[in-house]
Amino acid sequence: MKQISIGIFLILTFSLVSGCAGLKLADPLKVDEKDWSQFGKTSARTNATSEIVAPPLTLAWEADITTGMGNGSPIVIDSVVIVTNLRGELYAINANNGKRIGWVTVGEAMHGSPVIDRNIAYMTSANERESVIAFDLLEGRTMWKQAYGVTSMSP
Repeated sequence: MKQISIGIFLILTFSLVSGCAGLKLADPLKVDEKDWSQFGKTSARTNATSEIVAPPLTLAWEADITTGMGNGSPIVIDSVVIVTNLRGELYAINANNGKRIGWVTVGEAMHGSPVIDRNIAYMTSANERESVIAFDLLEGRTMWKQAYGVTSMSP
């Protein structure tokens, strides 16, 4: 009986420590002109908005993405923050409250921002054999990976 209890304890502990990885959005993203679907907001990388940002600013929430980000920035679409990290993980976070929607490992170190087109996240990875990755946010699966050499920028 004691061995069974220890086994159950170890399984539960491993489950809690490893977390429940997975990323599958419940609803399609609705893109608005105020959204930032790629690095710099537009393909011209303007980093400009018509919205007024006035100090003082206060911290609304923070989220742990387990490691640092590369030279990209988070993407925000339909109140969902989408960000990659240097461990090759893709995160979706609720922009209103900071709660994690999900996360998944999709490659190796990701230095740039993903680009979101409809419900597909396109990302670049430091792995030369899988340097461009397409992940379906609704299906919760990698669609394809393609070799283009080592990349360290936003697509």
